[in-house]
Amino acid sequence: MKALSKIVLIGSSVLLSSNAIAAKPLTQGQALGQCKTLASTQFENVVKTRVASIKSNRGIFKARLRVTAENDKGLFLCTIDRNQSAEIVRIDKKADALAAN
Repeated sequence: MKALSKIVLIGSSVLLSSNAIAAKPLTQGQALGQCKTLASTQFENVVKTRVASIKSNRGIFKARLRVTAENDKGLFLCTIDRNQSAEIVRIDKKADALAAN
């Protein structure tokens, strides 16, 4: 019985450690770089991308970015969740105008 419990204990610890290695979270710099890349795809001829705010809580990274292009400016909210899927949404006043069209 002791041998069985040792095998179960070792097996579960190996599984837990392999899951922790596989789900290695992004660093804040990597997440911010991914957000900047997504924001630059929204505009053509991006001149500047500035960070307005960064928040990271419980594995969810959020960054507000001010993107300046040659003809337009925009404010975007980028969210990256625990499984590292990124989403970017325009949140300035022009977003409402674009949605209405």
